[in-house]
Amino acid sequence: MQVEETLLTRRIIIETKDPYSLALELMEAASQFGNTVEKENKYETDGPERKTTLNFEIVENTDRASHLVVEFNTLGETNSVNYLGIDITARFVCSVMSEGFFSSAFTDYYLKHLFPRYLKIADDKIKRIDKAMVDFAEAASKKARQAKAV
Repeated sequence: MQVEETLLTRRIIIETKDPYSLALELMEAASQFGNTVEKENKYETDGPERKTTLNFEIVENTDRASHLVVEFNTLGETNSVNYLGIDITARFVCSVMSEGFFSSAFTDYYLKHLFPRYLKIADDKIKRIDKAMVDFAEAASKKARQAKAV
């Protein structure tokens, strides 16, 4: 049996002169919260336009049966408007075997007693990650505005 709970979905758009470097900085900042798994890293150039895609996830195992997954999908472009778009999705995934008498008894116990506790812990961690990513975006936006003013 698998139970999946979506804890966060957020979209952040940051104006930046260099979206690729900013995406790498984002991945470095997010890596403090768990194991980082890079899924896709593309940098495309076509004349003056450049596109970057950096997709990665942070995975933290709670126990053998459950883990927290935070997916980051970024898309950046440099053309008339320079930006980095960041989509963040956080999921808490629980997979327990439910075949057999002892497995079903354990599953019932796990879902009634342990799952809510682990879900609360995951939710607290997501709040910290979300705050850190919003702070990261605000700092990057402020830096871009200051660079524009000069």
